Amino acid sequence: EVRSLNAKLDERKCEIEASQALETATELKILKTETKVKTRSLAKTMRMNEIASVTKSVSAAEEVDLAFIIDCTGSMGSYITAVKNKVNEIIAGIKRTNTSLRMRLAVVGYRDLGDGSRFQVLDFTSSAEEFKSFVGGLNAMGGGDGPEDIAGAIKEANNLYWQNLSRVAFLIADAPCHGTQFTDLPDSYPAGTPGIDIIKELRILQSNHGNGTMTVKFGRITHYTDKMIREFGSNGIMMESVDVMDSSKLTKCVTASVRESIFRTTLSTVQTGMSFGFASISDPATLLSASRHAKSVSGVGSVSLKSYVILPSKRDAHEWE
Repeated sequence: EVRSLNAKLDERKCEIEASQALETATELKILKTETKVKTRSLAKTMRMNEIASVTKSVSAAEEVDLAFIIDCTGSMGSYITAVKNKVNEIIAGIKRTNTSLRMRLAVVGYRDLGDGSRFQVLDFTSSAEEFKSFVGGLNAMGGGDGPEDIAGAIKEANNLYWQNLSRVAFLIADAPCHGTQFTDLPDSYPAGTPGIDIIKELRILQSNHGNGTMTVKFGRITHYTDKMIREFGSNGIMMESVDVMDSSKLTKCVTASVRESIFRTTLSTVQTGMSFGFASISDPATLLSASRHAKSVSGVGSVSLKSYVILPSKRDAHEWE
């Protein structure tokens, strides 16, 4: 009888231990599930915070200062007209992919030393209509010896009230600056514009980026400016030259330059340690359906890709050319 009771006791102990083990296993399973859920929730929150930070950087970068530096001598009439007539198209084109765009516009119209109106300047304005009205008042006139006063124009551009994070200066000219190192054309000022060092002024312009970026582009019309651009490069002034031989190309070139500036500013202002990427446009299907396939962009330094991308509001790939 004692053996029987001991056997029953052992059996009961086994049942209790099994029950306790089951309860413990159940509790552990619940705890693991809760931990996994909380970990996922925390990871999602952190990722959403990252996305919010990137979006904030993109939005800030969409505040743009765009200054046109335009040769207003006799041969430039069609380009002055194009800037005036295409500004609304340029703004609309950028807004198709940067819906939060807030743009200020400025103009430095220049001619040559000795011309009656050497400079005509409109400082930054948010009004496209004011901009168009001012440009409409620019007349293509003057100029004489071939080279023009680009040095003076760059100095005037440096005196503009630059304010926004993304800054673009777009120089449009069909003749080089003064100075025999920059041109083989006959030049009344072979040492350059008196009292102005164009290399120094260009360095000031390119470094005038505040907490954002400055993008300086040159709209090339004739081969007469090629030596000038090469000489700028040899002095460390890397100014990308874009072909606007046909004034109808102006919209596309300026629009692309502003988008590039917004992108560069976003990269430069994103929080330290943050990583993100923009979708590659080489494969529109990938851009629209599989953000994890986004490819890195050259020249972004230490910025690496996350598994999410910034997509344009209008997802036509040609908008991102």
